[in-house]
Amino acid sequence: MTYSPECITWMVVGLTESVTIIALNSLTVIAFCRDRNLRKRSTYLVISLAVADMLSGGSSALNFFDDVGETWNLWRHNRAYWYIPQVFILWFPVCSLTNMTVISLERLNATFWPFRHHTIKKSVYWVLIIAIWLTTLLFCALTMKYHHAYKEDYYHYAWGSFISICLLVICVSYVFIFVKLRFGNQPRHHGAANRERKLTVTLFTVTTLSLLLWLPYLIASFLFFAANVLSSLSETALFHLERVSVILFYANCFLNPILYTMRMPGFRRALKLLCRQRPQAHRQVEIIPLEIGCKSILEFKGLTAKGFREQGTENRNQGTGCREQETENSKQRSGNREHERVHRNREKETENGEQRTENKERETMNGERRTGNGEQ
Repeated sequence: MTYSPECITWMVVGLTESVTIIALNSLTVIAFCRDRNLRKRSTYLVISLAVADMLSGGSSALNFFDDVGETWNLWRHNRAYWYIPQVFILWFPVCSLTNMTVISLERLNATFWPFRHHTIKKSVYWVLIIAIWLTTLLFCALTMKYHHAYKEDYYHYAWGSFISICLLVICVSYVFIFVKLRFGNQPRHHGAANRERKLTVTLFTVTTLSLLLWLPYLIASFLFFAANVLSSLSETALFHLERVSVILFYANCFLNPILYTMRMPGFRRALKLLCRQRPQAHRQVEIIPLEIGCKSILEFKGLTAKGFREQGTENRNQGTGCREQETENSKQRSGNREHERVHRNREKETENGEQRTENKERETMNGERRTGNGEQ
């Protein structure tokens, strides 16, 4: 195929998508890592997925430029030296799909065994993430090695088998999760259980939309390599069909941060705080002549010393006034206490006088009763 202006269009589209993926996922990783409330065990795999998507965005630009340039005969390269870039182009999407598969299993464990899930240590998640990245790298390296060594299409068979296994695990996991959440006995008003349920729904939405965007690429690859249905199309039509499916394939990488923003209030708040931070403007240093500077410093020192003396005198005057006011308040409190004591004594004397009067009346009544009894 000869040079065409369409190759510039596809390169611009691929570069724009790549930059968008890198920017959005970089913000996602920074927001998750800086916010302590988001940096939990249940989000470690989400951070790993965001890193894989970010690197997939970088490799997508390399993949796009290689395919477009080679198709339109813009450049040729030696396939022997292209082995390592191809490994990385395959590695990051494989790592992204593996992360989504492990996330589905982690959500299955959190849904069916919540108490055991909360006892899992952070180190287990770190070991799991390291294992994901290393095993996927080994898988991709061996796949591309056999593909180059035997000149057979090991790449497509290995990639198709791997995707089929991951899709099966993801579908089965989320079917069990749906049945458990729909028909199981779950504490719907418990705070921790509610948060886990919302996170599960969010990650299920992310996984479902990602797989839907991968579907055109998988169908096109199957029809072309396995069923040999698309071989009758022209080279130009096949190239455009492949580019559209690849664009949709990588679109899932920048879709995840958008879904996190829509579904997770904590992530949305952390992203707003991150975007509002602005770098401080550089201060401009004004050069002042030595004579003027020394004179200004001396004048400033004189004014400062004078101001300190005036402020000290004012503070001492205020302290004297405060002490006088405190003395007056103490005298007033003493007078109030004396007045209250005199008033209480008068009330007690009045009560005692009334009590004595009542006692005298009682004695008089008792004497009259005794007199009446004696007469009888």
